[in-house]
Amino acid sequence: MSQVKVYITPFLSNGSYGTEREITKDVIQIGPLGVDTDSSDYQIGVFRNSSFRLTLNNRDGLYSDVGIDQSIFAYKRADAKVRVTYTEDNNLPFCGTAICGEAILCEEITVFEGLLNDESFLEEAQQEKAEFLVLGYESLFSRVTVPFAAISNGDPVSNVIFAMLDQSEITDLLTVDLANIVPGLDEEIDDKTDLENLTAKEAIDRLLLLSNSVLKIEDETVYVTSRDASASLIYTFHGQASLDGAENIINVRNISNGKNRMFNYMTWRDDTVVFQSSSSIALYGVRKREIDSTIFNDNTKQTDIVTELVTEFAFPKQELELQTPIKADVVEL
Repeated sequence: MSQVKVYITPFLSNGSYGTEREITKDVIQIGPLGVDTDSSDYQIGVFRNSSFRLTLNNRDGLYSDVGIDQSIFAYKRADAKVRVTYTEDNNLPFCGTAICGEAILCEEITVFEGLLNDESFLEEAQQEKAEFLVLGYESLFSRVTVPFAAISNGDPVSNVIFAMLDQSEITDLLTVDLANIVPGLDEEIDDKTDLENLTAKEAIDRLLLLSNSVLKIEDETVYVTSRDASASLIYTFHGQASLDGAENIINVRNISNGKNRMFNYMTWRDDTVVFQSSSSIALYGVRKREIDSTIFNDNTKQTDIVTELVTEFAFPKQELELQTPIKADVVEL
C-alpha cells in the first residue's frame, strides 16, 4: 500500500527555521493538490499559485498559534515550511525480509514544497481540528514590489525578471540564478515605467506574456523557460489492449480541441503593429488579441513579440485530463 507523508519545519524562537518534523499521524485530510501554469482557459503567460488545504488534529494544541505552550510554533506560524512526500509502498523492503513478488523497491519522493498560510486558518473547537491553506513558494512573489532602481531601460527581459526575484524575501527560500532564466523571447525593454509600484508577481505576469514564457519552481529553484516541448519523449501512457506496454490509463476526460486558447490576429494598442496568420484565419476566422503595454515601444520589438505569440497560438492544441494510477514513475513525471 502506498503512503503519503506530511512534514513541517517550524520557526525557532529566534526566527530561524528549526528541524523538520513529520506530522502525518495528525493529518485528518489533505485537499486536492494542484500546480498550474496558466490561470484560466482564456489567459496565457500567467502563473497561478499551487496550493492545497491541510486539516490537522489539534487535540494536543500542537498547531495552535504562538503563545500556546504546547504549540510547535515558537516565533510565528505563517511561512512554516510544508513538505508532502509519496512512497509507493509503506513497508519498505530490507535485506532478508523482502518477499519476491510482493516487496516493491522504492524511495520517498517529494511531491510538494510550500509555506503554511496563517491568514485563512480555521479551527473547530468541538472536533479539535485545525485547517490551514498551504501555498506554493511562488506566493512569495506577491509579497515584494519591483526593485525599480535595479532595473534599467535596455535590460533584457531575463535580467529584469532576475532583478525582481533576486530579493532576500525570495532568495532566503529559493535558489534564483540568472542562468536558469531563459525566456522564449528575450527582448531588451524600452521603458520600465509600466513596472513601477507593481508587486513582483504582477510584473512577472506581464513579462511572461510578452516573452512567451512560463515560470516554474522545481527543487526550490526558479526556472523561466519557453513553451517548447522537451527534445525527447519522457513518458508513454498506454490504454486498454495496448500491445506496447501495460495499461496505465484509467480515464481520459475534459477533452478540449484547444480553440479556447487560440488567436490568430494580434495588434498593439495605440500603435500600427499587427501580425496575423492567414492560414489560421482561413480556417477559423479572425480571433483577435490586443497587447496594451509601453514596456516595449520599438516597432521592431513589438512586431517580434506579436509574431512570436501568434505563431505559438494561431492553431488549436488539444488539451485533456488523464487519470492514471499513482506510481512512483508517474509522481516523478
